[in-house]
Amino acid sequence: MSLREKVVNSGTWNAGGKFVQLLSSLLITTILAKLLSPDDFGLIGIATVYIGLITEVTTIGFGSAIIPELKTSQIQLSSLFWLNFATNTFAFLLIFFISSFLAAFNNVQTLEPLLQLVSIKILLSTLHRMHRKLLEKELQFKSLAKIDIAAAIISGLSGITMAFTGFGVFSLAGQALTLEIVYIIFTRIYCKWIPGFHFSLPEIRPIIKFALQMKGSRIVQYFSRNIDFILLSKLLDVTSFGLYSFAYRIMYFPVKQISYVFIEILFPAFSKIQDTPVKIREGYLRSLHFLALITAPLMTAIALFATPIISMLWGEKWIGLSGVLPIFAFIGLVQSLDFIANAVFPALKRADILLRVLFIRTLLVVIALFSGARYGLQGIAAAILVAVFWGAAVSQFYLKKVISMKITDVFYHLAGPLAGSSCMILYYYSASHFFPENTTTGPYGLMTCVFIIYGAIIWIYDRKKVNFVWESFMKSRSSGGK
Repeated sequence: MSLREKVVNSGTWNAGGKFVQLLSSLLITTILAKLLSPDDFGLIGIATVYIGLITEVTTIGFGSAIIPELKTSQIQLSSLFWLNFATNTFAFLLIFFISSFLAAFNNVQTLEPLLQLVSIKILLSTLHRMHRKLLEKELQFKSLAKIDIAAAIISGLSGITMAFTGFGVFSLAGQALTLEIVYIIFTRIYCKWIPGFHFSLPEIRPIIKFALQMKGSRIVQYFSRNIDFILLSKLLDVTSFGLYSFAYRIMYFPVKQISYVFIEILFPAFSKIQDTPVKIREGYLRSLHFLALITAPLMTAIALFATPIISMLWGEKWIGLSGVLPIFAFIGLVQSLDFIANAVFPALKRADILLRVLFIRTLLVVIALFSGARYGLQGIAAAILVAVFWGAAVSQFYLKKVISMKITDVFYHLAGPLAGSSCMILYYYSASHFFPENTTTGPYGLMTCVFIIYGAIIWIYDRKKVNFVWESFMKSRSSGGK
């Protein structure tokens, strides 16, 4: 099977798995939102920020570093595993012992036991992270899809059960720990690799060098995605921060699931053809196009129908999201398309460029936060939207340099999805203006109409491109590849 067929086949399994995971997680989040309060989501949001920050700063994360390496020995893999285990243990102990200080800093005493409990997932993640990266390296996304679906459903049921029995915010902590435990069990089923009891620093020195370059990028990337949480967790009250973090969660989770379908496949695939930038450019543009086909109508629909979606799914206690969620939807759209660049630079071993891009993105977000803070949550969200747009422009500037890509190529591949989304918006406001009293179909009938219009536009613009992917998928199936 050719690399293209492997990528298409892997993408199909990965996309299917992420889609099922997305639906199950949406259902689980909906139930938890009805059982829990904005305060609970605010607390878990604060805990997640601190744990993520300390983990990023104190650990290295060698999993992704093994993907660009064409061959890795048992000694190398085992050495990386134990080094990863040591750094993660240090991060866990650090969080455990400073949790009381962090709780006092935020003036929320419940934060101390919550941090101590959730930090256990740092240790648990060490036991499956390397195995997952080995499966990714071999494009075993059928196995990964099964793992992700099982983990999402089982951990979600665990969180719901705890919420029903009155555990409050700790039900979200239980959900996070159950997720890691399920990952450990299922990755060991599909990946038979067992670390040996040996360690050799000279064997892994080149991998460590690359991992450290990537580490700088990941730290900057963490700050670019979470600097708003770090600042707002202190500036806002718990309820307001809960609304903000929930809106981000609803926006970011679909973006992450859909975008990572492409990133998880493209990074190892691009690494195999790192000496042929032309092929990387073609793969990037096609991936950008098909990612936009999915995220553009989804995020546009969330923006247009935010209020009925909130009322139907989460209830009136979350109605404060109605002014923020539409802006976050468009932030999600821009970020989803920008994420793919994160697979190109490391695959070409240009982590230095990725670091530069992420630093600029972070600076833009910081400026946006201080500019929009005076106007409340909506002002903050609007300023962040402007920041991520300019951040995407920076990514395109550097992509032009490394894979000789023209901006006109990008617009050509985005023309169909953008035209379809524009028609969705035009139809929505036209129908709302000319038929404001129409109660026959309601918002859900209107939502159906805008999706039909989007599909018609895509059929006109991108029929050949969609047929190409379908034919590639059918060809890969007929070849019998896994």
